[in-house]
Order: sequence, then C-alpha cells, then structure tokens
Amino acid sequence: GYPDLLVVQKDENQTFKLTAFQNSIVQDVHFIKVMVLSSFICATCSSQKRLPYGNNQPGQSITMETITIMNGIKDYIIKLAAVQMSQAGQLTLELPYVIIGLGSTPNFVEKITVGVPPNQESNKLYRTYTQMIPNSQIVVIPIPLMNPEKWHSKLFLTPSRMILHTGIALGVTLVVLAGVLAILQYHEKVEDDRERKVQAQAFHYDAL
Repeated sequence: GYPDLLVVQKDENQTFKLTAFQNSIVQDVHFIKVMVLSSFICATCSSQKRLPYGNNQPGQSITMETITIMNGIKDYIIKLAAVQMSQAGQLTLELPYVIIGLGSTPNFVEKITVGVPPNQESNKLYRTYTQMIPNSQIVVIPIPLMNPEKWHSKLFLTPSRMILHTGIALGVTLVVLAGVLAILQYHEKVEDDRERKVQAQAFHYDAL
C-alpha cells in the first residue's frame, strides 16, 4: 500500500500540533507477505480432518530472490532475508508476519525459502516455493515438521490496479479483434455474393 505520514510538532508555547501528509504517489507498488505458523499438532484436529493452523511462531526465517530491471537495460537478481518476530520480549513488539517490498517491478518472485529453527533430529527444516505472485500473502504451516516437502501452504491474493488495467486492455483488444473479424467476414460475404451472381449469369448465357 501507500504509507501516509503523521508528524507531531512542538512549538515554543509547549503546544503540540499534528500534521498529516498524504502519499500522492500514483505508481502501483508491490509487496509479498509471509506468515509462518507453529508446528504444534492438535490432538482433536486430526480426527476432524482439519488443518491445525496454530499461532505465529517467532524465529522463523524467510529469504526471497527475485529479478528486477534497472534502467531498462539489464536484469538484476535481488536477494532479501528477514526473520519473523525476531524481537518479542522487550521494547516495541513486531508484527506477527513479514512484509517484503518489491517496489514497482511486477515480476514474479522467483524463490521464497521458509526455514524453521533446527532441532536435535534435523538441521534442514526448510522448503523453497517458486514463482510466487506479487501482492499476495503466503501462510506456511510446517506440519509435519520433519518432512518439509509435505508442509502446507495457503496463498491469498490482493488485487491491485494493474489487474484492472490488464482487464481493460484485454477487453479493448478483444473488441478490436472482433470488429476486424466482422469487417473481414462482411467483405468476404460480399465477394462471395458477387462471384455467385457472376457464375449464375455465365451459366445462364451458356444455356442460351
């Protein structure tokens, strides 16, 4: 989204003034939101065939790799990393998820790797997801914990203005193509009628 700013100012009379600045950027921006839940197993969920979502677990790692275009000349690979709820015991509490900004590049996210802190049984508790859609939210449920290939994931999409623009462009293109096809079909029908009349007249003259 577009963050707005709230500025609190203090003057000489020890009075405070609140000023709001609205973001006027019209260019669409992109992000991706990742949330990794706990791996606690619910004893009653398995019997009801429900997926145990659990709570937000601190310490999960998220790495991302995507390709962007700089100055319209060359593709650059961008790698980012973040930790979910790295600070949960003091000062300001963090958000229970990770938001990674992608800028104005609407490319697919090439790779997203979600990792869980290792334990005594395994030190390779991570899974990589490829070709993720921008402006989406990914919820990862690491169950079963010791088998990352079977981890569950949910993808939630957030529509943006580019979807509307793409739909309008697609609709206009289809209308133009339909108009061109209708005109060509009309001309072809006129030519067929003309050839049919010429053939009918030629047959009439031959019969005489």
